[in-house]
Amino acid sequence: MLVDALQAILPFIILFDIKMSGADSFVVLSHLLSQPRLHDIPAIVMSSSNARGEHDLTLGLGASEYWPNASRFDETVDFIGTLRRFVSKA
Repeated sequence: MLVDALQAILPFIILFDIKMSGADSFVVLSHLLSQPRLHDIPAIVMSSSNARGEHDLTLGLGASEYWPNASRFDETVDFIGTLRRFVSKA
């Protein structure tokens, strides 16, 4: 399982696509971020949805950022800037 794999290494950032097949992604995200070893690692969640409820739930579970998939170039540039900000803190 993903959490078991993350016990062997300690990532400096978690990129998470909320639209996963075969699992409840909110349960997986909650489980990941509830792990003491992973709790303080920034988690950036990406989604194809702009639904406010999904955004609020994701941040409520402890994600650092919620990014709907970029549909314009300037949105992609903003997303890359967010990634750089988190990476520079690592």
